[in-house]
Amino acid sequence: MEAFSHYTYHRSGGNLIVCDLQGRYKPNRFTRSKSRFELTDVAICSRRCTYGPTDLGEKGIDSFFNSHVCNQFCSVNGHWARPNRTRQWFPQSSSTSMMRSSQAHLLNLNNRSTFQPGYGGILEEDSDSDY
Repeated sequence: MEAFSHYTYHRSGGNLIVCDLQGRYKPNRFTRSKSRFELTDVAICSRRCTYGPTDLGEKGIDSFFNSHVCNQFCSVNGHWARPNRTRQWFPQSSSTSMMRSSQAHLLNLNNRSTFQPGYGGILEEDSDSDY
């Protein structure tokens, strides 16, 4: 899944990354020859922060690559682009992180703000309930 995220960064020319991938392998119940992966709850981090409250902007992209280690699926057919220097701007979390739109300016790499657990501007969602 991380290789797919890396690929989206490469294909977009470094403008965005599809991340926070969750999903499942789903066999076809009618034929055993065809099956698929279903990805849900994806987030897009973009340089322009245009994809809603889970778009953590440049800092989201930076944080992904700070912890990403390329594997055998990365760099297929050549070298895939990645940022030169990265930093962990957000604590790693198994939940989904969202920002209030009024604080989107904090997501620009020129802003030196970092985020800690419990920070008032970042909302953590870790429940699967619909309530």
